Amino acid sequence: MEEQKKIVADLASVPNLSRRQVSKIINTMPQFAKPLEPQQISNTLTNTRHEAQEEIAAMGGDFTSILRFLEMMAEDNNWKYEFKADEHGTIDEVWWQSDKQHTVGI
Repeated sequence: MEEQKKIVADLASVPNLSRRQVSKIINTMPQFAKPLEPQQISNTLTNTRHEAQEEIAAMGGDFTSILRFLEMMAEDNNWKYEFKADEHGTIDEVWWQSDKQHTVGI
């Protein structure tokens, strides 16, 4: 059952994937003799999505989360990034490039 819940949690990151769709995926996996009940799937999807929202909020919101990720990638993997804000401080543009993309573009 825990393995199924892990798969459901992984699928929770797919936008607009319904409980019915997740159930069909789980039911096609032969290693699961007894698939999760629909309510178990719903609970796992809801909890996983809620935890992701809380994590984003704890980091300061969507853009702050993206900025932290880009900073980490720039430090660890030599990514490059820039962003532009309007006169009110609203982010208008975000650009990023991996080290591999930079090498191909030269």
